[in-house]
Amino acid sequence: VMALSGAAVVWTFLRVWEAQSRLAAASAPRTWWLGVSVGESNAYAVLGEWRARGLIPAAHAAVRADWWLLGAYIVFLTCTGLLLMWFLRYERRSFAPVLLCFPLAGALLGVAENLCVLGMLAEPEQPSVLLAAIGGVAGTSKIILLAETLIAIAWAVGRLPHRIRRVDPRVLNFLG
Repeated sequence: VMALSGAAVVWTFLRVWEAQSRLAAASAPRTWWLGVSVGESNAYAVLGEWRARGLIPAAHAAVRADWWLLGAYIVFLTCTGLLLMWFLRYERRSFAPVLLCFPLAGALLGVAENLCVLGMLAEPEQPSVLLAAIGGVAGTSKIILLAETLIAIAWAVGRLPHRIRRVDPRVLNFLG
């Protein structure tokens, strides 16, 4: 599952990059700008530019690709966290809650961000202040949680050599 989800992350990232590149080729802001723009004026400026250039369908395509990326990287990060938690099951400082809960919380925040962006794309003439605020907070919080998850994964991988050296030989001897 981990290898498959890792491959899916790479594949979907390339699809998101391709969809975002259509917006960038037209010198328009990418969709992630809308997700982290907390203010109505920022959202109105981004949506106004997309509307003026006829890029609303391209923005919808980028958000659709982002749904797949969201699912793929959450499965990958959760599998990685569970595997590391299993390897470090007797370690006191394994950051187990971070390895498991932060990717899941990031997924929920990513869903909220994408739903807010889709809500703003549904009414590009007058984006909702509430959707812009919720989407901005959710997008920023998701990025922070996922960055902390990657730091915890790197820390846990760094702990693995210390854990391997301290394994009790009786644990490895299954026959007794």
